[in-house]
Amino acid sequence: MSLHSFKNPGEKYPFLDFNENSNITPEPPSADNMKLFLDFMTCFERSCDIILIKSFRELEGKYFDFFSTLSDKTVVPVGPLVQDPMGHNEDPKTEQFINWLDKRAESTVVFVCFGSEYFLSNEELEEVAIGLEISMVNFIWAVRFLEGEKKGVLPEGFVQRVGDRGLVVEGWAPQARILGHSSTGGFVSHCGWSSITESMKFGVPVIAMARHFDQPLNGKLAAEVGVGMEVVRDENGKYKREGIAEVTRKVVVEKSGEVIRRKARELSEKMKEKGEQEIDRVVEELVIIAEQQSEAPINVKSNTENPIHIDEEELNEGEIEQLDAEFSAGDLDASILDMSFDRLWVILILVFQAAMILAWQETDLPWQSLDNRDVQVELLTVFITWAGLRVIQSVLDAGTQYSLVRENRWFLVRMVLKSGQMRQMRKVGTEMKKKLR
Repeated sequence: MSLHSFKNPGEKYPFLDFNENSNITPEPPSADNMKLFLDFMTCFERSCDIILIKSFRELEGKYFDFFSTLSDKTVVPVGPLVQDPMGHNEDPKTEQFINWLDKRAESTVVFVCFGSEYFLSNEELEEVAIGLEISMVNFIWAVRFLEGEKKGVLPEGFVQRVGDRGLVVEGWAPQARILGHSSTGGFVSHCGWSSITESMKFGVPVIAMARHFDQPLNGKLAAEVGVGMEVVRDENGKYKREGIAEVTRKVVVEKSGEVIRRKARELSEKMKEKGEQEIDRVVEELVIIAEQQSEAPINVKSNTENPIHIDEEELNEGEIEQLDAEFSAGDLDASILDMSFDRLWVILILVFQAAMILAWQETDLPWQSLDNRDVQVELLTVFITWAGLRVIQSVLDAGTQYSLVRENRWFLVRMVLKSGQMRQMRKVGTEMKKKLR
């Protein structure tokens, strides 16, 4: 929508109407917002032939096509990039939620969370609380209070009146684990994009209470594809308890909401069926672009930046060691395709370490067990791999060296992209932790 407004000022956006039923006063442009927009446009213009978007075609196919026409670039969805929650050896706080959910019937609980960047006012807290109370639906509410304020800002007697039907927790809650539980049947959300995609991944209908920025459009999108329903604001642009209760009951309990519940399940199944197809498409597109860019002969740049064509017959081992070998890949000057062998492996080491830290989060061990021994073992493993490849490189002639790197860099790119969903790295991390215990 921002790109449409930038490219076609004054023309109406042909799809979702931002202001329809939203009653939201647009926020005045700030320096930070303008910087974000300009950064986006800079990245957009610098991109080559494709734009990668965290979404999937079943959800936004017509918008991808419109965006491609508008930008003259191919839009390639990478998928929702939502990890499956681990279901064993929970930490004590997570166990609290799971144990509570285990005692509820299937699809009878609504999860309420408004993200980590927005604090409800006292008036909004009261409307949400009373709305949940009169809905008579089971709920988990992860609520955040302003500094210095505690549960006293909730309506007097609220916690006692809802009793075991509601679980009110301050601060963090394991959102993915809650949404992935069979007892969860609805998600009262601020409609941040990550929350929307998580809800869709687990087949949980969205009860949209959007706040600002892109959230109103995200909420409207969920309603448009039939996997959610918006809570309508009153004439003053405020959410009221009656509206919250009505939509919550319809989405989670009433027969009139069965279509929404069914479509949410169907969309979830489609996402599971596609699996890693989106990531595979991304890899294919990047390989095609890189191969097109690398049709020119490989060059070695000397210290004077003058390119020298490799002639292995004229290079001896000593001369090879002195060369700062660097691949030239056309316009992809700053990419992984334009790095020396050593620099490439430094990047891969950093990627590996980041992956191991993320994989650790998916294991059954607490952060406190990440001691120096574990870090040393991980670093040693990477170093041995790097050193071994350097030894292999040193005994090869120049032409074979560069062919080795050139022919395998696509594998390295694929490996790094595939690890984005952390599936193989989780397995590696889990097995390593078992051996070290």
